[in-house]
Amino acid sequence: MAYRIPTRSDDEALLALVESRAGGTSSGEIAKSSGLASHQVRVRTNRVKEADEAAEGGADLSAAYW
Repeated sequence: MAYRIPTRSDDEALLALVESRAGGTSSGEIAKSSGLASHQVRVRTNRVKEADEAAEGGADLSAAYW
């Protein structure tokens, strides 16, 4: 599989997933509206959370996410 550089649109879609999940919407509900599988929603949003935690020196940011 070839690697594709994410576009601004990709970034905005990912941020919308994070915002929905942080707002309390389940990954299953997000999946239905986004056309993704629920595990894809969880993997993608968890990667953002993990990257943010790493950028904050390993701080646990769970309270700000889900």
